[in-house]
Amino acid sequence: ILRSATLEDVVAICDLEYLLFPNNNFNEVTLAHELQVGDGLVICDGSQLVGYAMTVRDGELTDLLRLGVAPDYQRRGYGKQLLMKILMDNKNLMLCVNPDNKVALKLYLSCGLKITGRLLVGADAWVMTT
Repeated sequence: ILRSATLEDVVAICDLEYLLFPNNNFNEVTLAHELQVGDGLVICDGSQLVGYAMTVRDGELTDLLRLGVAPDYQRRGYGKQLLMKILMDNKNLMLCVNPDNKVALKLYLSCGLKITGRLLVGADAWVMTT
């Protein structure tokens, strides 16, 4: 089930944040704020929230802040479903991804995003856009 994220999802999303991004995670306050100013999607397997995506729009540009799928549910197409929905709803998408995150890079490239720059301040990351 793919649906819009709600404030009731924040705790479950936060749990995934800590698991997936142990060195750079959003806490519950930040996640709730991002949902209020942006958009979020969650994907569930039965009643279990197994993935999420967070975006924020600035004019015509949408920034994909986060996309994550629980490790036990990766490689089942959940990340691709989330990304494809975001791409359907947003013509101009950008995101930053760690160059060592080969799985994410493969997903983003397979969905038509291109590496258009490199962010070197704060954290090493590729900038990708549609």
